[in-house]
Amino acid sequence: MSLLKIFIEYHFGRRKPNLKYYFNNEIIDPQNEMIAEEYKNQQNSILSFDVGLLKDNTLKIYMQDKTDNDLVFLNDEQFIDHWCKIREIEVDGIKFETALLNCCNFRHTMSKQWLEDMHSKGHEILPFYDRCNEMRLNGKFTINFFSPVWHFQIENYHERTY
Repeated sequence: MSLLKIFIEYHFGRRKPNLKYYFNNEIIDPQNEMIAEEYKNQQNSILSFDVGLLKDNTLKIYMQDKTDNDLVFLNDEQFIDHWCKIREIEVDGIKFETALLNCCNFRHTMSKQWLEDMHSKGHEILPFYDRCNEMRLNGKFTINFFSPVWHFQIENYHERTY
């Protein structure tokens, strides 16, 4: 077994985003959640999972049940959104670092009616976001990686330019 850690930055007003985790197409539940930092409308957590690595692996994280009620309006121009960001993934002590962004994507599951409504308001919502570690809509974050993990990290490491 290997130790998978996911570092997540939650943003919310009423409740934390509802996330489900799948590793190689099997649902997994965190064995431990450690709150690293907590602010008024933000929580940074580290989730730990025991997983069995294969030669090729897929981690999927689904954000579910976000509704308009999860947006907290402070006034006409300010609101607290309901979303999360995958800050880092680590397997057996090896952090993915920039490989996280180079190898992930997000595909939303919003309805056609909602998309048409957003388009009529001047918002363009793409069906698929490559190299995206933020989950601002209901949908699926996916990252594919191979073992050994250190080799995956080296092969997909790129210097940060920001």
